[in-house]
Amino acid sequence: MSQILGSDKKGPEMSAEVMDICKSNVDAMYLACAIYGKAEKDYHKVWEKYWRAGGRGKYGTSTGPCKQAWEARERAREAWLAVLGGQCWKVRRRDERYDIYDLQLEDFVLSLTYLNEGKSTRGHSHHMEEAYYFISGQGRITVGKATQRVKDGDIVVIPKDTFHRVFSGNSRLVFLCIFREPDILALTGEPGKLPEVSIIVPCAGMLQMTKGCIDLIEKYTPPLYELIIVCDQPEAEMVEWLKALEKEGRARVIINPRLVSAPIAINMGIKMAKGKYVSLVMNDVTVTEGWLEPLLEVLKSHPEYGCVASRIYRGGVERKFAGMDCWLVSRETIDRVGLFDEIFSAGTGYDTNDYIRRMWAAGYSPHGVLRSTVYHPQGQTTLESLYSREEIVRWTTRNFLLFMQKWGNLPDEANMPFVD
Repeated sequence: MSQILGSDKKGPEMSAEVMDICKSNVDAMYLACAIYGKAEKDYHKVWEKYWRAGGRGKYGTSTGPCKQAWEARERAREAWLAVLGGQCWKVRRRDERYDIYDLQLEDFVLSLTYLNEGKSTRGHSHHMEEAYYFISGQGRITVGKATQRVKDGDIVVIPKDTFHRVFSGNSRLVFLCIFREPDILALTGEPGKLPEVSIIVPCAGMLQMTKGCIDLIEKYTPPLYELIIVCDQPEAEMVEWLKALEKEGRARVIINPRLVSAPIAINMGIKMAKGKYVSLVMNDVTVTEGWLEPLLEVLKSHPEYGCVASRIYRGGVERKFAGMDCWLVSRETIDRVGLFDEIFSAGTGYDTNDYIRRMWAAGYSPHGVLRSTVYHPQGQTTLESLYSREEIVRWTTRNFLLFMQKWGNLPDEANMPFVD
């Protein structure tokens, strides 16, 4: 704990609590890192030796010594997770950049990140204060407009709504992020009671369209829900409006300074959601009176559906279960199926087809609900405001080829059964 970085001014009261939690978890974190770190080094040593001797294949896919080393590493990972609390720690993300594990601790969340050599996290900001405790390695962290070096033992406090990003150096950087869970009382008006439905509205600018969408959601939605808005590269006026919504307790907000793909934005909202059910409403959709109640009623009566969707009209023409414009998914479904596949970039199609196909594979049977009706504009949509026609064709073609490569046949998810 050699250094506390950040503003010279005293931070919110939560800062002292976060640092206490950091200190109380240091021994466990060091032990966990020692166990897993040794297994990781042993694996890379064997793999490098095997590769130089003329072996072929990628991590975990070859036979012989390399595969055995991979299996030993996976056993060490399981032992590592057991030391950290067993099943309490959940894998949140694993890719070529980093491994992230989350643990719920009363009203705090601990998030442990293994950031691989020469990689960086995705720059972002949150609606709550965070503290980063660096366990091992060296690197840099950008907070706001300032960038500073960090090493094991350092603590960095990230103020609310402040952009931040972590960069590893010439070795893997391990750090622990701690933050307080959002105030449920502010969201629901009832202490300790979680919202039944989390409504996620992804958007990218388009202030007036998004305002209209939010106004109608608030007008036509029954109480005990939370509203989560994930906004990419908003203009100054929209940032001001979003912060006002959050200050008034009307919504929880994630602001991305740059444009991310729709699957990434949706996943960010899902990770923040507290509801037993998650509703996805695109910001260019117009909901109507009684849009949510039939979806809830059907999904509660038929949990085997996994997901239900509204009947959608565009320009007066009905579109049968068209895309992700407005649908409701149970938390159980998300836990089994997982998050959206972020390989389908730019939100130009097939991310929804892929998710529905994965629900089918998990044994669910998504349905449309005739009694829930929403409208989609005939004119410019969010997608058409972000990309040129040529870009939409290019990205759509790319996503289609990825879908075909993954599933091997044409998407037919639009032909969904409807119930009343």
